[in-house]
Amino acid sequence: MSKFALLFLSLFFGGVFFALFINGAAAFILYEFVYFLNPDNRWWSAQIPGISYSFIASVLMLYALVVKYRFYTEKSPWGEQPAFKWMVLILTMYYLIAPFALSPAMHHTFTFNLTKLFVIIFVAYKLIHSEKLLNLAIWAYVLGATYIGYLATITGRNEFARVEGIGLVDAPDANDTAAAIVPAVVFLMYFAWLGNKKVKLLCVICGALIANGLVLINSRGAFLGVVGGQDCSFSSCCFP
Repeated sequence: MSKFALLFLSLFFGGVFFALFINGAAAFILYEFVYFLNPDNRWWSAQIPGISYSFIASVLMLYALVVKYRFYTEKSPWGEQPAFKWMVLILTMYYLIAPFALSPAMHHTFTFNLTKLFVIIFVAYKLIHSEKLLNLAIWAYVLGATYIGYLATITGRNEFARVEGIGLVDAPDANDTAAAIVPAVVFLMYFAWLGNKKVKLLCVICGALIANGLVLINSRGAFLGVVGGQDCSFSSCCFP
């Protein structure tokens, strides 16, 4: 069994155990790892059981919320975030205009994916109810993005001068993949600015792989995202 298959199985079953018996927030962190590792489409997928890992992680998140809903409601009530109201209204609008869509099939697909996204956001807001858990979730995202950068590095560019075939669960295209990992650069600049020496070293290692991945993927939109995010990160560090 390859090291990646063994690592994934360790993370997956470890995440399930932590989510069920220690802290429900582990379910969301597990969801992040499954999203980035994308076991169904990696070369090491033949060495692991062929089950729907992303579906299991999603159900585990919902289960963790339901069994301790009262606790999470006291910690993170949805009503404290006015943005959630507008998210629900936007989603309702898409369902109401479905009969008038120019492309019903495309509209249905987009609305379904948007619904799943909003459900994940609402559940994650409940589960990630403290600053410590938020930092863990952010670092899980950064490490997932680092893995994508590593994949881009070992895969290399094709005849079209970009990396393909390393996409995520819902972002198989190179541009979508680059867009998904761009925010990690912003987080790393922020952590490197405020962190200690060990954190700075980790940020340098992760940042090098992610930056190299973005260059190899060669997405112009991603480069613009890094530039814009760098301005925001600098402003938040210097002008809190």
